[in-house]
Amino acid sequence: MGRYGRRISRSLIGILIVTLILGLAFYLKNTKTTHAEEAASLMSGARELVDGANVALGGMVDSMSAIQQATTGISKIIKTID
Repeated sequence: MGRYGRRISRSLIGILIVTLILGLAFYLKNTKTTHAEEAASLMSGARELVDGANVALGGMVDSMSAIQQATTGISKIIKTID
């Protein structure tokens, strides 16, 4: 994974963690056990979404790498023609 992909993934994970902690704190402060269980379920769902986002970001980084390689190849061809 490239430099930008790692930064994006770390940023998304950081945002997710803060959001989940705040959400959990809200539920625990204002509700009883059943709501805490609901919060845990929501957190699990959010984690699945983040995992999917990380996979998508990995694909994006791979695509960016392929584009860079193609650009380098095209540049070599143009230099040869010139």
